[in-house]
Amino acid sequence: MAVTKEQVNQLYGQLLGRSGQDQYLEGWVNSGMTLDQIRAGIAGSPEGVAYANRPAEPPPPPPPPPEPVATISRAEVALQRGLRMLTGLPSHHRPLRPLRPLLSRLPPSAERRLTPYTKMFLAETHKTLALNTG
Repeated sequence: MAVTKEQVNQLYGQLLGRSGQDQYLEGWVNSGMTLDQIRAGIAGSPEGVAYANRPAEPPPPPPPPPEPVATISRAEVALQRGLRMLTGLPSHHRPLRPLRPLLSRLPPSAERRLTPYTKMFLAETHKTLALNTG
C-alpha cells in the first residue's frame, strides 16, 4: 500500500507537533519507504528527538471552588432592611441613639444563629451609628 501525504502529515503532527511543508511531505511519500520507516525517520530527526524530550506542560490549575451560599433567615432579612432604613436616613430625621443598645444587647443564642454576612452588616451598622450620632 502506498504512503499518502495525509498519512505523513499525521506523523508530523504526532511526532513534531506541527504540520509538514508540502515539499518535505512529497519527499517522504516519494522515498519508497514504508510508513513505519518514515515514522522512525521523523522521530529520529533532531527536531523529532527535541520534541519527544520537551518538558511536559504543567496541568492547568483546578477551577476555584464555588463560593458558599449563605442562607439568611427571614428574621435576618427583616433586621437588615430595618437597619438599612434607619441608617440610610440623615441623623436629623430620626434619632439613631436608641438603636445602639439594641445592637449591643443581642442575646448570645441569636448571635450564634446569624450568618457571617449579617454579623459583618451589624458591625458596619454600628460604625455608621457611631459616625452619625457622634
